Amino acid sequence: MKTDSEYVACLDGGYELQFLPSTMAMEPEEWDSLCGSRPFCRHRWLRLLEQVQRDSTPRYALLRRGGRLLGGVACGIRRTFNLEAHLGRATARLVVGALLSRFPILCCGLSLVEQSGLFVCRGQDADAVTNRLMAGLRKMASGDALLFLACCNLDAEEISSGGIRGNTAFQVPALPLTRLAIRWRSMQEYELWLPRKKRSTVRRIRNRALEAGISAMIRDPDSSTLPRLRHLRRQLLRRHGLSEPPWADPYRVAREILGTDFKVLLVSHQGRIVACAGVLSSRGHIMLKWAGMEDSRNPHVYPFLVSESVRYAIDSGSHTLHLGASAYGVKKGVGAVLVPSWLALGSRWPRVDHAMTGVSSAIGPVARVFT
Repeated sequence: MKTDSEYVACLDGGYELQFLPSTMAMEPEEWDSLCGSRPFCRHRWLRLLEQVQRDSTPRYALLRRGGRLLGGVACGIRRTFNLEAHLGRATARLVVGALLSRFPILCCGLSLVEQSGLFVCRGQDADAVTNRLMAGLRKMASGDALLFLACCNLDAEEISSGGIRGNTAFQVPALPLTRLAIRWRSMQEYELWLPRKKRSTVRRIRNRALEAGISAMIRDPDSSTLPRLRHLRRQLLRRHGLSEPPWADPYRVAREILGTDFKVLLVSHQGRIVACAGVLSSRGHIMLKWAGMEDSRNPHVYPFLVSESVRYAIDSGSHTLHLGASAYGVKKGVGAVLVPSWLALGSRWPRVDHAMTGVSSAIGPVARVFT
């Protein structure tokens, strides 16, 4: 049965899986209770992802037993992938792109906000619930005639669990994320905490930017700045050989759905906005997304943007700053650390998973395109 409509499937042991085709079919309060304290996962964040990632078809499932909610999954059928960021050779991108276009993947994960798509209610046996959620993923894949499935953005605990290892063919490292734990009440405390070399780096970034007439500010996005933000975003993507669909407008969608939990960080040079980034807030976490930058040879702009994001995270009283999976040197320079992320791949047939385990080392570089 296709999973583009709501239905319930019965599993062994009295478990039930409710399949949902979109957030419109969900009870927001129920999903929010499932998320617990995890950031960027509540119902409105799923709505944001559905609007921003319109090239991915959403799929969800909730696991119950005796009417009690035990866990859930958030997935999407992916037909396009960021191949340029992971595969260097044009021929490899062409071949892999053609294969993925012909054989879409069921991806379990909220990659845009660096979160796993597996949810287990507090107090439940994680392996037992994950085993049944993985059975649900296979039912989803079968219903949509998909051959393969992927669990993205897994942390070290998730990737080592029996529920994942016993239900996927192989597990490979994905691109590491960068995060900074905020433990200071002011920029002065933060700079004093930094090792001497990094302290000098942060101060040099700020001083050189100020000498060059570069300034930064955080503000609510408005209709007067949105066209400029979109222009800067497309310039940055084009410079890195990437592209975004013409209908993509993450700044506008985030403003409408998130309200005050979405702001923009603007970097200006002599009164002209030359760089920007969206600033997402959730449960004490700050995340930079959708950076944009003018075609410029000024080397101080991006480091200054990252440095000012630290300032905002401190001033807002947040406890974690998420800086993404790129420009590692700049982000490590302000004290951020690398956080491992993992990807597990499998098929809708357990026997095929067993047969695929022998090629895990060879397929690792290709597998990273799902992150």
